[in-house]
Amino acid sequence: MKKYQLFILIYAILIILSLHSCTTYYYIPTIHNVLEFKEKGDINITTGLTEEENHFSLGYSFSDHIGFISSYKTFRTSPDWETYRVDDYLLENELVLYKYFPENLHISVNVGYGFGEIDRNNDFLHISYNRQSILPSFGYISKYFEFAFAIRFSRVKYDLNKYTNPPASSNKDFDEYYHIGDLGKREFYFAEPSFTIGLGYKFIKLRYQYLMLNQMGSGEIKYLENIGSLSIALRININRLFKKKEKPNQTD
Repeated sequence: MKKYQLFILIYAILIILSLHSCTTYYYIPTIHNVLEFKEKGDINITTGLTEEENHFSLGYSFSDHIGFISSYKTFRTSPDWETYRVDDYLLENELVLYKYFPENLHISVNVGYGFGEIDRNNDFLHISYNRQSILPSFGYISKYFEFAFAIRFSRVKYDLNKYTNPPASSNKDFDEYYHIGDLGKREFYFAEPSFTIGLGYKFIKLRYQYLMLNQMGSGEIKYLENIGSLSIALRININRLFKKKEKPNQTD
């Protein structure tokens, strides 16, 4: 019975991942790094994907309460798979302050900075951006199961350069054609809630994460409102892995 329920869950996830229209977005919610560390010496490796994003992150915990994560995300902003490759990117680093309780409860705050480029294969414009974010989360970790609720607050700034000889007859037509809106004119602020559930055994978990995106404040920008992701998370403790067993005392 449990196997059938798992198959139903995976099938529902795949349906959710396919429910996005083909359009150009200049901001999409990206996978949240949650439940990464439990103690000093933890190394976390996570790889995942959504319909729009490929994600890889590597983290290390320097103490029982402080860790660091680097993430590399590639994604597409254009609906044309043949013309536009999936090589738009975001490179992000996060300082993680966390606390793992004996009752398996987990709280953390990630403070991050990232930069990247989008629509990189466009011959008529170049868009780069940077993001500052804070990501508080609350969760639960056990041997077989884990879940977390998190919300990322982000400030995003774009730099927009238009090349010469655009295909549109006027600057206004050019902006409308590419849905430029207020890109390059102002900063944007977003709130990104997420819910994460993971199943597995001890140090390895298969996770599903559902992300939502809400714009805070004004400014015209095309963004994706929600998305689902699948990922595999591996957590190992390097201190325990290489810890030498104590030798018994020898008697004369």
